[in-house]
Amino acid sequence: QVPNELIRFCVDITGKGILDVGCGDMLSDFGLLARGPRKIIGLDVHRHPKDILGRTAATIRDAGLELPAAYETRLEYVQYEGNVFPFPDNSFDLVYSWSAFEHIPDVPKALSEIRRVVKPDGRVFIQVYPWFPSFWGSHLTDYIDEPFFHLSRPDAWVHERLTEYCAAHPEKRDFILGHMWGEYRTLNKHSAKRFISSVLAVGFCIDKLESILRLDYLDKIPPDTAKADVISAGTLVYLLPAK
Repeated sequence: QVPNELIRFCVDITGKGILDVGCGDMLSDFGLLARGPRKIIGLDVHRHPKDILGRTAATIRDAGLELPAAYETRLEYVQYEGNVFPFPDNSFDLVYSWSAFEHIPDVPKALSEIRRVVKPDGRVFIQVYPWFPSFWGSHLTDYIDEPFFHLSRPDAWVHERLTEYCAAHPEKRDFILGHMWGEYRTLNKHSAKRFISSVLAVGFCIDKLESILRLDYLDKIPPDTAKADVISAGTLVYLLPAK
């Protein structure tokens, strides 16, 4: 999906150096590599196994798909502490992030670092879904059926509901309480509006912007929550460094 979106946004990545912020297992980067970039570096706070590229390559191979040429030298995984990117200024032709920014604790800092490491004539593409105020923003709607519980309920209540769900579905306990609960605790609670304000404040110009709108359960929105923040469930934005 990432390669298709970049192409749709008219981004030519042939021969380019690319940074993927919040790369996970770099599965998307394998697909992007087939489009001809020089190198892709994946950046993440998680300590993946040293053979993460080999494991992802095996997953692709097992699915019967062809691996991109020379992926061993054209892909690199870099772990960082979550604050300063470990790269010099003006290092990358393209910086992108896909479904990661809702988990980044300091969004303005991350955007500032992206602004620093992208070249003056470079490009930035960021996709975020879902934003926290939206119906799907908790990432837990499969397990808790109260609309917008994450906007009004304390963490202790959420954990109790998850524990109850796991009692009825013990096979999911490790995933829900071991993984999804931790994911929920990392969500930064940004809205699309707040994110765009940060984008402009750190020195980007918006070249293209698309909003993902969701109208689920609008009659259940807590009274102190802005309806616009709930409806704007996701963002795709294509940025240029301001001159």
